Amino acid sequence: MTNKVSSDFLSFDLNNTNAGWKILPSLLKAVSHAVMVVQSNGKNDCIYLIGGRKKNPDRPSDLYSSNFQFNLKTNKWSEKKSLPYALSAGTGTAIGTNSVLLFGGDNGTTFHKTEEIIFAASNEKDEAKKKRLAAEKIKVQSMHPGFCKQVLLYDTKKDEWKAVSCIPYDSPVTTTPVKWNDEIIIPGGEIRAGVRTPQILSAKIF
Repeated sequence: MTNKVSSDFLSFDLNNTNAGWKILPSLLKAVSHAVMVVQSNGKNDCIYLIGGRKKNPDRPSDLYSSNFQFNLKTNKWSEKKSLPYALSAGTGTAIGTNSVLLFGGDNGTTFHKTEEIIFAASNEKDEAKKKRLAAEKIKVQSMHPGFCKQVLLYDTKKDEWKAVSCIPYDSPVTTTPVKWNDEIIIPGGEIRAGVRTPQILSAKIF
């Protein structure tokens, strides 16, 4: 399983740790680098699994625009309105009782180019060509334009997505936002391929 993406879904009750991990219904597709948030509206608590990607052994990764809801009352998955485009490694959080905010993410353009070079190099026998491919990979990654800056709002009641803003700074991926009073704090993350940032972003909720 080390070279595959899992569809396993597990829970751990912090009030009954002796019970160990419980196996829940599997994800509707195997996925990594997705955004997962919990939205509570006072009636139903739901988990949303948004976007993400799946690594493939012989071709570039699949990037997803999918949006799945897991109802914690019924213990069932359902498919909801997809993102307007495929995205992985974004960051998001629930706000209010019917909304999810998703910040940035990777649309896979540079990621796929890099993967294609890696696959070509792994199948290449000529050492000189391998070196040229390695140099090409470094060049592609060094010219990474940065990640998506768009901020999307998902209305869980209307099952609708819309663009509401853009991040005016380097847009980080693979990080976790924290809600603090009426602000969303996004610490650190990766702003280009292999480039981490010490920046801390703050978004005001109106």
